[in-house]
Amino acid sequence: MKKVKAIPAIVMLVAGVITCLFSMKKMRYAALDSLIMLLAVLVIFYLIGSIARMIISSILKKVKEEEEARLREEELLKKQQEEEEQEGQEEQEEAALEEEAL
Repeated sequence: MKKVKAIPAIVMLVAGVITCLFSMKKMRYAALDSLIMLLAVLVIFYLIGSIARMIISSILKKVKEEEEARLREEELLKKQQEEEEQEGQEEQEEAALEEEAL
């Protein structure tokens, strides 16, 4: 989950670097125009990263819940099988005792 927290910052910083390189090398904007454009890009991509983080977090939470439910179900099945085996052994022992008594 800690890795998911960094998504907005990573997306924002990558977009900022690309914007800086693009505005300085290709477009030759004035410094103020470049800074305004950079600020807008950082805010927009931070919001996009935050939305992506929320979506990924919800997916991971659902997967974790499904995994826990599956593990609980497996444990219940295992306990039921063990109980059935014990009951079967008890029945066999009782049958053996009855045969010996006769």
